[in-house]
Amino acid sequence: MKKISLMVLVFTLAFVLTACSDLCVGTACITDNGEEPSEVDTTDPVITITEQKFVAHVGESFNLGCTATDDTDGTITCNTTGTVDTNTVGPYLVTYDATDAAGNSASFNVYYVVIPEQPTEGDTTDPEITITEDTFVAYVGESFNLGCTATDDTDGTVTCNTYGTVDTNTVGPYLVTYEATDTAGNSATISAYYVVIPEEPTGSTVENMIVYPHINGHGVIKEDQVGFVLFEEEMLGYVKYQVTYLSCTCRNSDVNYWQVMYIEISTTDNSIRRISFDADKESGAHTYTAGMWGDSSPTPGPSGNYSDGKYYQDFVDDFFPWLVGQTPESLDGITVFTNENYHGVQNTKTIDEQNLIDDFAGSSVSTNNMIRVIHAMFDYHIENYD
Repeated sequence: MKKISLMVLVFTLAFVLTACSDLCVGTACITDNGEEPSEVDTTDPVITITEQKFVAHVGESFNLGCTATDDTDGTITCNTTGTVDTNTVGPYLVTYDATDAAGNSASFNVYYVVIPEQPTEGDTTDPEITITEDTFVAYVGESFNLGCTATDDTDGTVTCNTYGTVDTNTVGPYLVTYEATDTAGNSATISAYYVVIPEEPTGSTVENMIVYPHINGHGVIKEDQVGFVLFEEEMLGYVKYQVTYLSCTCRNSDVNYWQVMYIEISTTDNSIRRISFDADKESGAHTYTAGMWGDSSPTPGPSGNYSDGKYYQDFVDDFFPWLVGQTPESLDGITVFTNENYHGVQNTKTIDEQNLIDDFAGSSVSTNNMIRVIHAMFDYHIENYD
């Protein structure tokens, strides 16, 4: 009798499509009739294939079809595209797909293979298949060496066919069937699932971590200094953040701590709406502490003896307003607050406000690192909200 080896696992492909009418924030939507916000359905349907047998002899049959269920809509329509001619040897591609009312969809491709009738006398021994790739899981961007070889006790080496492909750029399971038939009509098959999983993380990752090139008062740059987003919340048209980062590294320990910046960034044009490090008071609101200044007040200044330095209130009145309204494009090419070469660092864009440079360039630790952290926050903001 014919021996068929099957390696079968069941997976569901998921392609997420989010649909919502009118105003949506996150996964909540407000309908045009003013109803309360409701959660958006973003879950794909689950497909179950009726026929789990992928290989049959000529004259046998496949029970093609599928069912689909959805966590919101319940049982939904599952479509079958493709047919199998069980009177003709060969592979046949059949696609199953289902879409729920919210537009979320799932699909699955299966090759069904029709092989010759099994001989009843003479040579009745099936070929033996060896698959080339016996690693069945890979990260996105890696590769599978699909293929097979086959040997037969009578014919020796026989042709081994591979049906199915794997898109290693797309996460999901992929069914591949290997088949070999000898001259007497004996056939062997192996069906295997190859699974592509998300890209392998490099090192330890923290979702709320930013990385920026910290520069100290001596011009020494640490390229991979980390900061942390302590808080973020998406509002209508902007996101508000509190981010802590190291600014001062060269003065006494009573002023050598991490700054905590309160910053608002627009979701429309990614511009800065607001920056603060201290207790702010909105009109009609209670005073609250938005952040913490991480430098001396006054700063050392150009002389280095604090006689001509800038007080924190000077930053509030003059320097922070210069940053408000800046965008990733307008700050592109500016990493230090000077038009001169700063310890080997030279901006590729000129800062027009030379008087402001003259006033604050001596406070380089605070001004330079604030600009560098803002660049990192632009990247974080665009990645998560743009």
